[in-house]
Amino acid sequence: MTPGFDRRSFLKLAGLTAVTSGLAACGSAGSGASGAAPLLGGTRPLTIWASQYEVPGLEKVAERFSADTGVDIRVIQRNYNGQMLSDFLTQVPTGEGPDLIVAPHDVLGQVVNNGAVSPLDLINPEETFVDIALQAVTYDGRYYGVPFIIENVALLRNNALTDHTPETFDDLLAEGHRLMDEGVAKYPFTTSQSEASGDPYHLYPIQSSFGAEVFERDADGAYTAELGMGGEEGRAFATYLAELGRNRDLIITMTPDISKQAFIDGESPYFIAGPWNLPDIQAAGMDIEVLSVPSAGGQPAVPFVGVSSFMVNANSASPLAARDLALNYLSERDVQLELFANNQRPPANTEALAGMGDPVLAEYARIAQEDGAPMPSIPAMGAVWNFWGSTQNGIVTGAGDPTTLWDTMITNIERAIDA
Repeated sequence: MTPGFDRRSFLKLAGLTAVTSGLAACGSAGSGASGAAPLLGGTRPLTIWASQYEVPGLEKVAERFSADTGVDIRVIQRNYNGQMLSDFLTQVPTGEGPDLIVAPHDVLGQVVNNGAVSPLDLINPEETFVDIALQAVTYDGRYYGVPFIIENVALLRNNALTDHTPETFDDLLAEGHRLMDEGVAKYPFTTSQSEASGDPYHLYPIQSSFGAEVFERDADGAYTAELGMGGEEGRAFATYLAELGRNRDLIITMTPDISKQAFIDGESPYFIAGPWNLPDIQAAGMDIEVLSVPSAGGQPAVPFVGVSSFMVNANSASPLAARDLALNYLSERDVQLELFANNQRPPANTEALAGMGDPVLAEYARIAQEDGAPMPSIPAMGAVWNFWGSTQNGIVTGAGDPTTLWDTMITNIERAIDA
């Protein structure tokens, strides 16, 4: 792991530069009052692109940072999407663009290989952040972001329908069908799907429980570009997926909204879902339990963990200020709790996570840390999604022999990676 950055070293450098700035101020009546501002990038404001969920908290941080350093911050609402990332990658080489962005960790392969973001020497990283977050923001042995959100799927149980905690996925199906036979439920479980593109993300805990993780890993646990979901393990999952489709246990027209509403309406005892569904579920007054997704294939069910982080523009005009903000402010417990107040996702800061006071989200975070794995951020992942989702849909709907469809998918993905 990257050695932690010592704040005292930063302040020592700051002090030397501040002295120079102070001497310059003595000889110039027009110099600024703060010695920190010349050190941290002059009078040019820092710019951050962030979503509407981060803007309120960041504006409060901006006030404190400006008071401490003399450097202003402009927080601009730019929700992360493909266009935002494209704009960032286009503007960085020109010296334009924001000094920091909020982005999911799985874009690291793209932004690092394009030279768009700087590595960061996080301060006391193992003490400050949960390990799964550190894994996520690591690329080629360096940290490239200050993590502040962790999120993943889990199994939600409607306690009004059942108190059964399934030990296996077959056990879950049996309980669901029991309730269906009694006329209590309409579905054994629900989860997000898409008729257009499938949803491998929500099905990944089931797939991984067959030992069919998307990529192989090296001795350090980092993903390699070698597919791990081929062979007998992948074929076994494909066969199981086909069975779920034949029995109508999994329905590809079960969109995110339909699957959530079916759970809220008491039509399903179980729901594989992320924390973004909780506001509507809690508004409905449901009594729920958050559980690990049980194994279908005999091995641990591993959900993907997504981590949002602050990344620093590699061509920032104010690199010291940008790094100071990222390393010494945005990583803090109180700042991450301020951000949590609006985004309602478990914080990546260890102390903030312990202090968020939300037992439901605490269970999500526990599952992320005990069961989860970071979503791959290697560039090869870009070749996977389209083939993966469309193949799963074909298997569920009975478009062909499941093992043949799966093997064809593996071949197509490998060709796309090698192209």
